[in-house]
Amino acid sequence: MLALLHFFTPFSLGKNTTEDGIVLKEPKEATEDVSGIHTEVSTHIQQSHRYWNEKTGYGAIDNVTEDDFGDISTRIEDTEEVITKIDDPELRKDFNNAVRWQQVIEENPEKESVQEAARWTHRIYHDLDEYVNDYDEAPLFGATHFDNGSISESDKVLEQVNRVPEDER
Repeated sequence: MLALLHFFTPFSLGKNTTEDGIVLKEPKEATEDVSGIHTEVSTHIQQSHRYWNEKTGYGAIDNVTEDDFGDISTRIEDTEEVITKIDDPELRKDFNNAVRWQQVIEENPEKESVQEAARWTHRIYHDLDEYVNDYDEAPLFGATHFDNGSISESDKVLEQVNRVPEDER
């Protein structure tokens, strides 16, 4: 399984990616309705991007374990609550993928699985922050549907993770 996960990880990502330390912009006003997206959704994206950047950025991804996500169940519940406020079907898919990646952390405490799930969760929120909140200081990862509705890189990896029998995870 791990070989499949690494196969789908983009090779073009180098030291300039957000997992390696690009600093986030300050959040926008909570009252601002950005890009026609409900303010609560926009704010959730910003806050989640910041959270995942703190967990995975500045080289932290290399040492992250399930213990770093003691609040993962709460994060999943918060994300699921925000999904109810999303009208756009592509954005819903992205949030559902974020939930599924967080569930991988919860279900499979193996360090490499946790790292891969944290990496993809971060990438989803990073790309959504770009599209919804005009965050534009780093490369995009192709981790979302919201940009053009096509299958995302996250989908490809999740498809492989979901195909692996439970006893092999």
